[in-house]
Amino acid sequence: MLQQAKKRKAEDYTSAAGDETLPRRSSHDPQYIIDREELEKVRIDALYKIDEERRKNQQKRRELEVLEKAGKDNSSSSNSAYHNNKVKEILQSGENIIKLMVGGKMFITSMSTLNKRDNMIKTMLNSDFKVDTDENGCILLNDSNPEYFPIILEHIRTGSTNYVGLWENSNEENIEKLKELLVESDYFGTGKLSAKIANLIKEFNADQNNNKPNESNNEMVDEVVKPKPVSKKTNLDSDQDASDEKWLEKFKQLTLQEKTVMDEFMKKTEDEIEKEREELRQREASLKKEPITFNVRGVKFVCGIEKLLVHTESIFPQLALASSNNEIFLDRDSEIFSVVFEFLESATFNSVPKDISKRKLVYKEAREFKLKGLLEFLDPLRYPIEDVGAENLKIKKDEDFLRNLYVSERENPILADPYIHLVNVFGSEHATRTLFDQCDPPQTVPMIFDFENPIEASELINEFSNLLLPPVPKLCSTRAEFFTQFNALTCGIFKDMDWSNVFVAGGGILACMLKADLEREDLIESNRNRRFRSRFSTPISIEKPKKKILYEEDDGSESDQDQVDTDGYFTSSSSEESEPVSHYSFFGNVTQEKEKDLDKQLFEYFQKSYWKNSDIDLFLYGLNEKEAENKIVYLYNLFKKNLADIPNYARKTGEESHEDILLLRTENAITFKFISSVRTVQVILRIYKAPAEVLMGFDVNCCCVGFDGSQVYALPRAIQAIKTRCNIVDPDRQSTTYELRLAKYALRGFRIGVAGFDEKRIQNDLLITDCFYKPNRRRYVQPKTVAKLSNVTGLAKILLLRHSYKHSKFRAGLKSIGGGKDVDSAEKMISKSKYHDYVQVNVSRRYFFGSNEQQFVTASQYFEHINSRTEYLIEEAKKKLFFEYSLNNINEIISTTQPKSDLPLHLEWITYDPGRQYVVGSFHPHKLNFFKDAYTHAETECKAQGKKKMSKYIWHISGRGYRTTLNAEESKKVETAYRLYNKGGQEEYVLNNGKIINFDTMQVPSGSGWRRYRVFRTSDSSIYVKSTSDTVTDIHEVLDVEEK
Repeated sequence: MLQQAKKRKAEDYTSAAGDETLPRRSSHDPQYIIDREELEKVRIDALYKIDEERRKNQQKRRELEVLEKAGKDNSSSSNSAYHNNKVKEILQSGENIIKLMVGGKMFITSMSTLNKRDNMIKTMLNSDFKVDTDENGCILLNDSNPEYFPIILEHIRTGSTNYVGLWENSNEENIEKLKELLVESDYFGTGKLSAKIANLIKEFNADQNNNKPNESNNEMVDEVVKPKPVSKKTNLDSDQDASDEKWLEKFKQLTLQEKTVMDEFMKKTEDEIEKEREELRQREASLKKEPITFNVRGVKFVCGIEKLLVHTESIFPQLALASSNNEIFLDRDSEIFSVVFEFLESATFNSVPKDISKRKLVYKEAREFKLKGLLEFLDPLRYPIEDVGAENLKIKKDEDFLRNLYVSERENPILADPYIHLVNVFGSEHATRTLFDQCDPPQTVPMIFDFENPIEASELINEFSNLLLPPVPKLCSTRAEFFTQFNALTCGIFKDMDWSNVFVAGGGILACMLKADLEREDLIESNRNRRFRSRFSTPISIEKPKKKILYEEDDGSESDQDQVDTDGYFTSSSSEESEPVSHYSFFGNVTQEKEKDLDKQLFEYFQKSYWKNSDIDLFLYGLNEKEAENKIVYLYNLFKKNLADIPNYARKTGEESHEDILLLRTENAITFKFISSVRTVQVILRIYKAPAEVLMGFDVNCCCVGFDGSQVYALPRAIQAIKTRCNIVDPDRQSTTYELRLAKYALRGFRIGVAGFDEKRIQNDLLITDCFYKPNRRRYVQPKTVAKLSNVTGLAKILLLRHSYKHSKFRAGLKSIGGGKDVDSAEKMISKSKYHDYVQVNVSRRYFFGSNEQQFVTASQYFEHINSRTEYLIEEAKKKLFFEYSLNNINEIISTTQPKSDLPLHLEWITYDPGRQYVVGSFHPHKLNFFKDAYTHAETECKAQGKKKMSKYIWHISGRGYRTTLNAEESKKVETAYRLYNKGGQEEYVLNNGKIINFDTMQVPSGSGWRRYRVFRTSDSSIYVKSTSDTVTDIHEVLDVEEK
């Protein structure tokens, strides 16, 4: 198996031209595709330009508004004590400037900075010793190294050792730098910094990683060439040529129309923008604008005052208005301030450094200046979308723009093009286009579930994981091959269909696009005991040291408390893989027959491989509700007609009821369920504007493919996913089951790419330790820490799935974390009926197996099964179902006469909410942090947020037949006295009623001699107060004292 994995890697980039059995792909695309893609490029560029101009006008309007307000009212929008003190400190720092010449390089600072902490320069300036200066008054420090002096000066200014720019990567170059810096720090007498540097050197020397991958045999196995079967079903329409001509003429005409629409829209929009721009110019001319100059240790930065006033949450508006001469001296590192200045001027982050030590310095400045937007960008738990690569970033930007257009400007004439932003998969002579040629994903994106990596594949495919090595996803060579596989998947029920206003998309189409690997018998064989075969042995993993992902508490700055009312609160006293298939075949002796009938082999492949649970999802677009209902009736009649002609191997001989159709309606979909051998079809009950809108809503990249009856289309991100065999995570598309769907397609060969993923940054022990998950066989045994899929989100959920496969000691590894028997089961369990989007009724074929002779289950048998199971619920329990159902009666589904559920009697289409962007595949998106559950520890969640817990306590006095509770005000006084007692204060406290509490005995005399009442307290409520000076950011900071 390991050799098989390495052989796959060697074959990944084999050209299709090398396979003589495949048609040679054209090196150029037909003219109609070239014309369409040129229009697409011009269109998206023009829309970007319009959007950028609108954004500039909006920003200018905002700046003018704050400038007009400042002219009328000089008071700042933020007058907190922190703002006032910080502005005062900055303005005072410019009163006594000190110039230092360090090793030939001049540094400018202030006397107030040098006097903050003990250091050699402070001692020298405050003594009677003569200070050497040059002709410009610079203090000479010629023997010092100017490269390291900014770190020392920053430490003197702040007292911090965590936010001064110390190198944090353990390599030989950085260790040498730290040693040189230690010499400089000792020279300047900064003892705290010296101790920190010495400790880092000690840690770096002890940090040695000896991970050497085991080399194994790269021997290649000669492949046996077998004769390839041939299909007779390479068309979808009886007259495919005529159908193609009709589509091509429509497509060309549509392109010409869209060019005209684009020209008219651009002219109209540009006139509107220019009119708006002229209005803003007139407003700006009437206002007085004065530039503000920042003198940052000798380096000057100039910007308009409106650029500062617009950041209302920061200290800059107050600082700008308080400046007397429009020049402000900042005793800061000019290189770091340049990043802050870029954000002030343009709200961009292009110059934010990648180096973590520099990044932390920028974070510290942003926190001091209270720049919320910059702090959010620097959040260590933010998903670094910029790491996905320039091409993927542009693809995301383009699609997000168009998705927002569908929300904010739904009637925009540009969106009238149904194929906007879609790319044809097949080009010249209906061959697959070269733009799908395989390549590697960006190096900056780490892979999870990487079966192309032999080491990770050997860890995942073990004795108990029940996983098979998925084939490397490769596209069909021609459209005819796609048609063949589509007919096999659907058993021909779409033959001769009128595809107008119907679009089929998602995993079912992806299955037909990918070349079926019929040579891999292990993918489709029936072998229940597959799990007992010899697999890779699970390697013993070495626990690696955790790397801090969260910024630690600044150990130098004083913490200003949040403006939170803590009166009465006190600090707390305690701190698809495919499931095993049975021996017998569902299709008689089909698996034993070695026929050359390709259609039959493909049918078997789709029935038993990774795609066996994939349904066919239909989406309607460009219709009104009445037309959509008529289209559903048309589909029913089409399926009814084509079921009579399904292949013999997909039905039982002599069985006539294979033409029955079970119809089910839920809130979100209508389901057509046929004989069990025919794939279920769902019609989503939402009318879309265009196929483009359908695909743009899909969450998993590789599934953003669709078919309109003639051509196959893909979004640009689907192209990237297919050619790189990787789905890159987009946290903007998270939903209740997003991670499970990523894992499902990872088991089909599409790795999961996670920008910012680093094993060393994981803090949750359940995701990194070598714990072997096993089911609890005794209900009363409750583990202390439970690893459960429903308890985590984002990266943690993906890693928990991977961990359960790698470290399971039983075949129920996935089940032990609440995931069922496979990823499909996990998706249904995590997303229960009220969350599940296109929920179906569970009418599994296993309910009908009485013996091995039972081959197929008809729709009428499904119907009888549902009737028997729902009879008690409806008649005895008097409960409603969540679905309506009927057999061979489409009218009863559209307009119910005998309702069994709370659904509307007549079919209702899901209305479009313009204020919400839905994700197709989920009606329940969320915005939870993707990294939080993995990069923070569950037990220290509140600590990781840089907050301390404060509780309100209520005091009670209790005795035999007597109990009283003190009111909140008196309880607060007692709690205060009790805390003073713990610090050595008085042991007694007199209550309002004259009774005395003795804190030594925690008793109160009853007043009747020997009797005493017990005194105790309970926690009434708790709040969390930030223990750092940061009152704006959501950055999670782990306090050093709490870590220890």
